[in-house]
Amino acid sequence: MTQKPTTLTVYLRKGGIGKTTLVALLGQFLAALGFRVAIVDLDRQGSQTAVFDLVDEAGRGGEILHLVLKRRVDILAALVPVAVPRLAGHEPGELYVVPGGPQTAEAIEDIAANPVRYKMPDTLDVVRGPIAQLAGHVDFVLIDMGPSDQVTALAGLVATDRLLIPTTMDYLSVTSIAPVIDEVDVVQQVNPALEVLGIVPMMTRYYFGGLRKSQNVQAGEEFLMANYGELVLREGKAMLDFPYHEEVNKATWAGISLLSEEVSKPVRADVLRLLNGLAARLEIQAVAHV
Repeated sequence: MTQKPTTLTVYLRKGGIGKTTLVALLGQFLAALGFRVAIVDLDRQGSQTAVFDLVDEAGRGGEILHLVLKRRVDILAALVPVAVPRLAGHEPGELYVVPGGPQTAEAIEDIAANPVRYKMPDTLDVVRGPIAQLAGHVDFVLIDMGPSDQVTALAGLVATDRLLIPTTMDYLSVTSIAPVIDEVDVVQQVNPALEVLGIVPMMTRYYFGGLRKSQNVQAGEEFLMANYGELVLREGKAMLDFPYHEEVNKATWAGISLLSEEVSKPVRADVLRLLNGLAARLEIQAVAHV
């Protein structure tokens, strides 16, 4: 039997907290370690298209995921190869993106309203079905959920093995975790294998690196630790977080991977600390060094 890929979803309902950045970075990292990775962009904003600069001269992003979900295009034909950064001591694998966008959410809503029209017994297979077709072709599928509506979120979570919840420390973002946990409880009735891998604090250096924390951030941090402290990923006593650096914004603007040697060693070291920690929780033994 062909080995099915491990599906990892990054999801929080609130936008602007680094989901797309984390998915793209983790995809590049796993591919740089030698794995075959596919990123499925369920974000209605088509954010992965922007990250990997998958636009033509007219600015079109080649959205195709909606056709995959409607079973009009095979997912293997929709895989768009993107560059894999090099890590010392590792032979690179493969990295693909299935570009999404605004038509993706519309397709899921359409299928949910009339699954028979698309020859599906129910809507649970809308995302799970195409991902199953990737068995034997990729080792990992990463889903960028985006700040999704509930129908899209449930469709993605049904197909998920491991869930990462990223959050900034402001109170509004942290309190957005509760609806995700509720959705997980519902989905686990259908997909009992779904596991919450943990919560990843995003851009924490901005908040904790010497600047005074606002009351909003203090309340968010206290709420997070009081309600979800056991889920916050750690390395010993330290949080496994995504630190804020101005260089991160500059690299994103220029389309440069944070694993590239064009990025400074301190930034790469911080990023690799997080990625190595996530890899360990995925039971990957390989370690990358600066």
